[in-house]
Amino acid sequence: MNNINSSSLTTTAPIIIDQVEIKQNENGLYCLNDIHKVYGRNKPRKHSQWIDRRLTQVLINVIERETKTPRDKVISGQRGANKTGAGTYACLELVLDYASWVSTSFGIKIKKAFDKVNKPVVVQPVVQPEPPKTPSTELSTFNHALFGKVRVVNKGGEPWFIAKDVADALGYSLPSAMTRYLDEDEKGMSIKHTLGGPQELQAINESGLYSAILRSRRPEAKMFKKWIT
Repeated sequence: MNNINSSSLTTTAPIIIDQVEIKQNENGLYCLNDIHKVYGRNKPRKHSQWIDRRLTQVLINVIERETKTPRDKVISGQRGANKTGAGTYACLELVLDYASWVSTSFGIKIKKAFDKVNKPVVVQPVVQPEPPKTPSTELSTFNHALFGKVRVVNKGGEPWFIAKDVADALGYSLPSAMTRYLDEDEKGMSIKHTLGGPQELQAINESGLYSAILRSRRPEAKMFKKWIT
């Protein structure tokens, strides 16, 4: 995931997905109309439905507050007289949210395309695996002085984060207080093998982690995002 502060940077190379160039305006926002063309030119447009969605408005407000950025540099509607063309333009976080709202698989496709172009420099956290206490474990553990431990399991090449650890780190009273707002495809169960037999642990994927961070009221949530991603 990209950090919020990087979402308004204009890329030096054009972003082309399935032969559709994704335009940017002078504020570095991306054209949602072009994103929709990638999904399917003849499919119904859903911009207004997505923008009117309560969670979208919450996300817009969070981005404005966290980055101290005016709304027209987070999301903007442009008329045809503008040199970049008419349409709805949005920052990267909103582009990814819109694409995931249209379809989970489409959201993954758009994220991968942007990741290839932006290629942010990411400082990887130091992984300190816990010594094995059981015959077998699928979990890796990330340790942080402030946030404690966060266990991660690899499922099909995708990282899934143990919900209890994330909830503790982000200040949620219970894991259920965090996961009840997530979509069904953003949460699931992971199996940990112990001496007493298999143990089920609730986990959330990267999309669910991002949503949980945005909803967290803990001031250090932004720091947690930079560390864990």
